[in-house]
Parts: sequence; C-alpha cells; structure tokens
Amino acid sequence: MKQALESPRVAKTKGPYVQGVAVTGGKLIYTSGVVARNAQGKIVGKGDIRKQTRQSLKNIENIIRAGGGSLGDLIKVTVFLRDLRDYAGMNEVRREVLAKVAFASSTVQAQLNAADALIEIEAVACVGQ
Repeated sequence: MKQALESPRVAKTKGPYVQGVAVTGGKLIYTSGVVARNAQGKIVGKGDIRKQTRQSLKNIENIIRAGGGSLGDLIKVTVFLRDLRDYAGMNEVRREVLAKVAFASSTVQAQLNAADALIEIEAVACVGQ
C-alpha cells in the first residue's frame, strides 16, 4: 500500500510532489540515473529541458514496466539539473506526466557526465503494494 504523507508542521510542497510517501508490501525497484537517451543511445531534445525531461521519464517508466509496474508506483524521484534555471520547465513536464502520482522528490544542481544532457533522474518505485 502507498500513502502520501503530509504534516501540518511542515511547509506545503511546491508540487507536483508530496512531503513523503509511506509504503508497505510490494517489490522495490531502484533505477540508476537516467538521462534523455533513446533506445539507440542518442540524447533526445538537445538544448530542450522539456523534451529531455519527457524522455527521461519515459525511460524511467520503461524500467519500472520491466519490473512489472508503472509510473503510478513511483515513491521517490531525485532530479539532477545541469542548470537550476531549467527547474520550471522540468517541473512543468513532471506536473503533466506525473499529475496523479504521489511521490517524494529532491532536485539538485550537478555536473552531468553526458555532455548534451540537461537532466538526469533516478527513481524508486514500489510495485505490487
């Protein structure tokens, strides 16, 4: 079972994520950091944070599906941005793609190892709760 957690003693999130997620039962899936590469290994959407966010989330979805789940099973997402000025564009896509998903999230600025990557995302999902 997955339950969104919210404490009145903590400031509300800026969304689309929640303060915390409690899970019981199920299989945990941890992804590696995923950039916006297509199945052929090419970076999608060079210079476009929205396209790269969408592709990265599609990759995350495919990994979770390989474990028997879906994006609805996400419980934690960590986003690494090359430039924090891309936060709004990234979050716009997350609001759209993950609109009905309760997940915890962190976002940090980082140097990424893929030269054309603007974003890298790692995720944790709990399948079969």
